[in-house]
Amino acid sequence: MVAPVIVGKPGSRSFPRLLLLPLLVATAVVGISCASMDVPPDRAVQLSLPAAETGLVYEFARSTTTGLNPNESGLLLLSRNDAALSWRLALIDSAVDSIDAQYFIWDSDFAGLLLLGRLIDAADRGVRVRLLVDDFFLTHSDRELSALSSHPNFEVRVFNPNSARRTRTAKAVNFAFNFRKLNRRMHNKLFVVDGQVAILGGRNIGNAYFGLSSSYNFRDLDTLVTGSELPVMLSSFDQYWNSPYAYSGEPLHARGDWEYFLEFRERIHRAVIADSLSRRVDTGPRDWGPFFEHGAEDVVAGRARYIYDHPTERVDRRVGGALSEFLAQEQDDVILVTPYLIPDDDVLDGLKDLVDRGTQVRVLVPSMASNNHTVAHSQYRKYRSRLLRKGVELYEYRHQPQGVVPGYIESDLMRARFVSMHMKAMVGGENYAFVGSLNLDSRALRLDTENGLFIESEEYSQRLRGILEPMLSPQQAWLVEHSRLGYVWTSEVGSSRRQPARSWFQRLADAVYWFLPLRDHL
Repeated sequence: MVAPVIVGKPGSRSFPRLLLLPLLVATAVVGISCASMDVPPDRAVQLSLPAAETGLVYEFARSTTTGLNPNESGLLLLSRNDAALSWRLALIDSAVDSIDAQYFIWDSDFAGLLLLGRLIDAADRGVRVRLLVDDFFLTHSDRELSALSSHPNFEVRVFNPNSARRTRTAKAVNFAFNFRKLNRRMHNKLFVVDGQVAILGGRNIGNAYFGLSSSYNFRDLDTLVTGSELPVMLSSFDQYWNSPYAYSGEPLHARGDWEYFLEFRERIHRAVIADSLSRRVDTGPRDWGPFFEHGAEDVVAGRARYIYDHPTERVDRRVGGALSEFLAQEQDDVILVTPYLIPDDDVLDGLKDLVDRGTQVRVLVPSMASNNHTVAHSQYRKYRSRLLRKGVELYEYRHQPQGVVPGYIESDLMRARFVSMHMKAMVGGENYAFVGSLNLDSRALRLDTENGLFIESEEYSQRLRGILEPMLSPQQAWLVEHSRLGYVWTSEVGSSRRQPARSWFQRLADAVYWFLPLRDHL
């Protein structure tokens, strides 16, 4: 997901001084609070609980790590949207000690409320739940977040919150005045249960990430992990949880008390039951034992290294460094998939070096029609020519791909207007892979925090390649090539000299966005 931007900040050359007076007036009108949202200096450090040694989650983790070397992990690709939801439900319902969840987006739609309700159920039975969410796309009210934190086993923290919270106008003005601080967002996705099993990758929490939206659904990817990297993941969560950027949800609203929590919990239950999607998703109690047993059969072994950016040190870009490390590996071919490609010189040079070494480099991005953020596409297309000149084979995902089995994107009962490609993954040669939250744009490489998994495993890489290769086929993607008059897009439906789009309005928006100087903020 690409965060909306406000270009420039007071005092910079890109922020006209003439705009200061209107903003000051707007500040007075909307009444922005000057109160600080800094973390109390005496807040106690809260650490992860010891890994559970009982329960279904523990038994699953033990069965998938028995026989592994101490530095190996169990790895399971979650390429189907329906499976990604089922695994989260199974882990939440089976937790006995702790759930630590860290997300850029947690929507308040059916999927978001379904999973939130199950987290509350887990807290009711004594599981400690810690939920860390970024503030930028937050859809739950401050009162709801405060009420959740009134539960003795449930705590919410908000990453880098905007102190002006009463109106959208107030938020926008305060964002402009505190641009450098508030423009840094937490883009990580991490879900750890009982200290034994984790899920990370590209998916946020919302209908579109699990194939349940009637507007558009994402083609996305997660990896489930057991074994050696779980302590590192928990340590990273603790760093974010205890950082000065993580503000407690409890004081956000004076009336977010226990009484309101009981009302909110009942409202979640009613909303999930009343939603028509509840007839398509099994929301009732379930024996997850057979589910875990069947899933364990698909877990493969590999050396995995969990990487994450520091929550406060902006120059600590570990995940971007892992990208450089990946591109430096000796490999015959590389497939790189990213939803938002706005490459800097380092990325372009890394791809060029691979090509010069004789590596086949294939890059898959969304077509304009398959992009949920047209503005991001408008900036990417400025680099098409440079990518092709450097010898990169360029593919753009179709917004209505063919030959995809139901469940990978949409359910067999749900059809959306288009498919949006949101996957972030790389595979190189026979052994190397990378999955995580990292987009290849300026926000990911320079501004936001990210996380990911660097993997060395022949079997995992083969399975990932088995997912990515069909996505490059003419049934699912356009091959983009230079022509005498510009570019030509080719797929099974034929060739076109106009980039694919969903409507004439999207083409108009793309033409306007192309002229905006937004590269460094997308």
